[in-house]
Amino acid sequence: MTNSKCVEKIPTAKAEPQFEQSENKGKQIGIMGGTFNPVHIAHLVAAEQALTKLRLDEVWFIPDNIPPHKNAPLTSAKDRATMLDLATRDNPHFRVKLLELFRGGVSYTIDTLRYLKEKAPQNNYYLIMGSDQVNSFHTWKEAPELAKMATLVGIRRPGYPQDPQYPMIW
Repeated sequence: MTNSKCVEKIPTAKAEPQFEQSENKGKQIGIMGGTFNPVHIAHLVAAEQALTKLRLDEVWFIPDNIPPHKNAPLTSAKDRATMLDLATRDNPHFRVKLLELFRGGVSYTIDTLRYLKEKAPQNNYYLIMGSDQVNSFHTWKEAPELAKMATLVGIRRPGYPQDPQYPMIW
């Protein structure tokens, strides 16, 4: 594991990640979830676009523990966290949060948003997703509730129509 300030250590036992004190002042937080298997330039470009266009304070990259919509084998959690750390460390507005790895089990975004709202209810959360995920968002666990808890942000991808069933910022 790297020594970067933005990556919490992956626990050997169940542990709860700590929130920095500065995160309790009511920030605009972009959330990018996914397997990041591996993280690539399109993830970073999408995060930077959302950060700039929406004037977000930070973008949090939250790697899945077990993705609910993918069956492909994953690189180890430690390696994916390390790759995210290396990819994001030069941007002071990007953070790697290992919430779903700490929680274990299947990674449902609704569970993560509930946790974040409980720990820092004053923050506004923006769920950033590519057009492929926008089009399948209605299949996500508790999608209507999730759409109420966070502002949905779609990032256009070539070859995917923009026809969401929920209000979306493009």
